[in-house]
Amino acid sequence: MIRSLLGSVALAPALAAALTAQATTFVPSKAIARFAADGVPQLLALLPKSGPGLLLAQAEVSEAFGKGLQRYRSMAARREAVQAYARGIDLELPWSNSPPGEMDGMRAVREIDLADLVHVSATAVIADDENMFPHTLVTLACKPRAEGRWTQTFERHAKELTGSKTWRAVADAKFDGNAYYQFERGDDAQAGNGQDRRVWLLHVPGLFAFGTGTPDQLGKLAPGEPAAPQVFGSMDMAAYVQMISRGIGALPPQFAAFGVGAMQSIEWRGSFAGDKVLDEIAITFADEPKGLVGAMLNGKAALPAQPLPEHALAQVRLAVDLELAIDALTALGGEALPEPIAKNVTKAFTGGVAIGAAAPARGGMIPRIFVSLAVADQKALDELLAMLPPEQKKQATYEDTPCTVVTIPGAPAAFQPAYCVLDGVLHIAESGQSLRAFLKARAGGGEAMDVGDAKEPEGAGERLATFDVRWDEAAIYRSYHEVWLPLLKLLPDEIKGGALVKPDEMPEPEAVLPLLGKGRGVLRRDGKTWRLQQLGTLGGVEGAAAAMTWGPILSAGFHHDYHDEELEKAVAKYKLGKVWEAIEAFEKANKRLPNDLGELVVQQKLADDALLMPGDPLAEPVALPAGDARTVKSSFRWFKDGVVVDDNGGNDVSVVLVSIKSYRWSRPMLAKNGVLPDVYGVWSGQPIDRFGK
Repeated sequence: MIRSLLGSVALAPALAAALTAQATTFVPSKAIARFAADGVPQLLALLPKSGPGLLLAQAEVSEAFGKGLQRYRSMAARREAVQAYARGIDLELPWSNSPPGEMDGMRAVREIDLADLVHVSATAVIADDENMFPHTLVTLACKPRAEGRWTQTFERHAKELTGSKTWRAVADAKFDGNAYYQFERGDDAQAGNGQDRRVWLLHVPGLFAFGTGTPDQLGKLAPGEPAAPQVFGSMDMAAYVQMISRGIGALPPQFAAFGVGAMQSIEWRGSFAGDKVLDEIAITFADEPKGLVGAMLNGKAALPAQPLPEHALAQVRLAVDLELAIDALTALGGEALPEPIAKNVTKAFTGGVAIGAAAPARGGMIPRIFVSLAVADQKALDELLAMLPPEQKKQATYEDTPCTVVTIPGAPAAFQPAYCVLDGVLHIAESGQSLRAFLKARAGGGEAMDVGDAKEPEGAGERLATFDVRWDEAAIYRSYHEVWLPLLKLLPDEIKGGALVKPDEMPEPEAVLPLLGKGRGVLRRDGKTWRLQQLGTLGGVEGAAAAMTWGPILSAGFHHDYHDEELEKAVAKYKLGKVWEAIEAFEKANKRLPNDLGELVVQQKLADDALLMPGDPLAEPVALPAGDARTVKSSFRWFKDGVVVDDNGGNDVSVVLVSIKSYRWSRPMLAKNGVLPDVYGVWSGQPIDRFGK
């Protein structure tokens, strides 16, 4: 599947360049945050020869990707079925579900073929001071050949909203002379905790757009311009700070300590550079950097040498402005950094810092961690180290070097930090064994982690000698696959949370290690902008980590949307409410509860889907009396004698129907008295079989 996709997107560069010029674009008035992909045909044309493309073409990666994609599409189909059902019923939604129009809009996006896409962006727009939350704006552009098909999807989607019981269409809506679809909530167009409950859809040649509020609140139409092939995100930090301050009255002290208030904007950009991915994060400041971020950017100290032992994973070396860092931490209160420690830290060290990580020792699970701090004043350092309780310290000698091992009460046995001072640098490792390995590596010479012939990324601006980052994608994946990935198999299903790829479906190291490499990162300054540039097969070190962990770990949270789940639970409770009416009627007629769901369905003549959630793959067959050939399924399991659960108020409640699907909170259940209790904690997340058969 992946190979055929890569083959189909190998378009001629000239044609791809022509397609990147949009006929029309939507320019946001005040974008607080934006994520976009420009020049998609060019990106897809470059993909097959890039590191990520070669990985996707590898058989085991392709298989794992395909399984994850199949599960995602199944989840999307279920969400869409729930949304379609909700549109057709009188459903009272909580305020948290005020933007179902956004979810409805994303349904249309999921129907789009990636090969047709030229541009896509999602923007959070501050339109006025009345709404606490920003508005949503999504824009898409397609190739001319797909305009007709996309228009059919657009019109069908608009028709579904027009016929919905949730939405009311506004007649003769126009924007910049163009007719568009405007919808308001049938109950209240401007209700709900600072959220605008209006949605709209707009189509002009070459552009499809939808959002909340009204389009004239969000921006204007303008001629499109050719765009470079890239994926990027941006955030207007000044607008964000203003929004947060307006919402809660003041900027949280943690934000100030971090230096958020001094930031003007943050941008992230990913693009192909040969067969590598260039990952760039740029922060622009209104004046000088402040807080902890400023401390990491303004340091002037020389970087300490830190050659790492074999199986090194990653390393960052930087110069820290210690006084600025101490001021930032002190602003959080004395508990963040007690005054005696703060005083000695600024005297003891220069601010030159190196932090490295290597694969765990054989049989271990904790990565080997190394911290090197350049010493400015040995006496101040001695005073700082003297603060450690004597009974927690013992002396040791590793590689003919006097060292100290520190025992931390309650810490795992494998975590007993050890340190030594050599040539004006304090070296710390998470254990004596790791410190010994470091000292061996140090004896071999070198300044930093060995990354072979990995090149520094190129770019504009002054290359700062006070920052250096290195990593080894192959070593990271090998350790991840052999040491940490198996641990996921030990976690209960309710904790895994429905990740898209199972741990044992991830590709074996031997299949992907030849396609992975080592990377370098540098920091450049251009005026008031500091730009971290990282170049690797999968982008930066964070990109490599995300690519490796997305399927079996991160996807469990990112692909389970809060609003989707709330809508799904609202539909489930709506159905349970209707079923309760049938249970009451049965109990009145028979002086008892039904023995099973089959008896309830037959005697009360319930519809075949009365107990079935739309698109539910977990629904169980309902056993019907002999001779009844219908196929009836239920998304809820029946417990005639009741199962006692603890509701959110600490009360025991006996429930007879429980949602087969588990949730992170508020699992739909029906009590014997017809109440729909709010159930959290273990009862909400555990597998249905733990309730009983």
